[in-house]
Amino acid sequence: ERARELSELIKASEEMGECVTLRELAIDGKRLSELGIPRGKITGKILEALLDTVISDPALNRDDILCELGVKIYKNSPQNA
Repeated sequence: ERARELSELIKASEEMGECVTLRELAIDGKRLSELGIPRGKITGKILEALLDTVISDPALNRDDILCELGVKIYKNSPQNA
């Protein structure tokens, strides 16, 4: 029952054009590496944070905005402190 409800919620979100998966983000790991962010676990963490942001506000799912946010997240990550 719970799985069916979740599946219906995801389908409804997709039909409304909302981003609900990493594949639907305006940027990907390759784009982050072009910005100087090394590939690895940090890339995945940044993408997850960006997805959470876009789920909260779908209007932010734009290359320019996500690139800026991704770089800020990277610069503020503990490994760069």
